[in-house]
Amino acid sequence: MKLSVAVITRDEERNIEGCLDSVKWADEIIVVDGGSSDRTRELARKFTSKVYEIPFQDFSTQKNSALDKTTGDWVFFIDADERVSAELADRLRRVIRDDELGVVYGVRRNNYFLGKPLRFGGSQRDYPIRLFPRGKARFEQPIHERVVSELPTKLLQETLIHLSTPDWDHYRRKLELYTALEAGFLRELGKRRSLVDVIGRPIAKFFHIYLWMFGFLDGWVGLQYAAVSSYYEYLKNRRFRDGDMKVQKE
Repeated sequence: MKLSVAVITRDEERNIEGCLDSVKWADEIIVVDGGSSDRTRELARKFTSKVYEIPFQDFSTQKNSALDKTTGDWVFFIDADERVSAELADRLRRVIRDDELGVVYGVRRNNYFLGKPLRFGGSQRDYPIRLFPRGKARFEQPIHERVVSELPTKLLQETLIHLSTPDWDHYRRKLELYTALEAGFLRELGKRRSLVDVIGRPIAKFFHIYLWMFGFLDGWVGLQYAAVSSYYEYLKNRRFRDGDMKVQKE
């Protein structure tokens, strides 16, 4: 059986080579770029000729566009800021060689924040579904997209390395895009947010990550992660309440 690897990108020249180098052994690599203004597409073409430019709408739409271009029996999705470890690469090869096309796989993800590993704060439960038979799964939700499939799920313990938020400038740009999309998604769902929600939900988010999910065991980086997650929750709900869903261009 054959494996297709798919990735969506936009202005990822700092990440794309490391990402694609970790999956260059795959039978096929599909890159769908959402309109990069840097060298992302040029660098991606070092690894594959199947690089497509499609204007970005939302994350699920982009990923489903990439999925529709794959031809392998199995599809593995990876983000540009992720790397497949050698152990995970070996396990993926065994899965596509030996397993029947009747399961989707969640993959254990090791998250890094500002270059430091996160072991707690929710990271210990991070198993996103990334591997599935082609034609048996789709993506839903415009932001924090999720895989929808009728197949059962198994978990792989070999790790996917996630180099999230390398610096504060990256986080600032991510915050602008993600909170705008989330505010719009809340509107689509017909949600309501009071002033109490705008204030109370970020406080609850902080204590959930830092105390309930043992984020304090990650030390200083755990405190920073809980704090910025709380601010993200505040900004998302404030933008929704204010009707501010427009992404500001730099």
